[in-house]
Amino acid sequence: YDQAADLELKDDAPLPDFERIGLLVDVYFPSVRSAYNVVLAMRDERNEIEMTFDRDYKKNGPSESHKQYLPAYGKALLTLENSVSTLKKQIVESLRNVGSEQRLLR
Repeated sequence: YDQAADLELKDDAPLPDFERIGLLVDVYFPSVRSAYNVVLAMRDERNEIEMTFDRDYKKNGPSESHKQYLPAYGKALLTLENSVSTLKKQIVESLRNVGSEQRLLR
């Protein structure tokens, strides 16, 4: 737990601002809203596992039983990563479609 917390603190990458991303999706990319909703659901699933582990750790201290969280957490991270990748691809596709439409109008 302590090692994971240390790694999190050392990670200089800023946390995503999901509220801002949601606003941008709603204003500029409404066609990707369903992909963004999947990202939010996967984020919530990952957060739930993390919070459950955190409560367990704070209640019981370090324990071998905490390894039970690893498979679900790893799967949740991978699924979140894949859903973010899908969202990015859909945004790029949306931008390409806008560019194509603008060329047709010329």
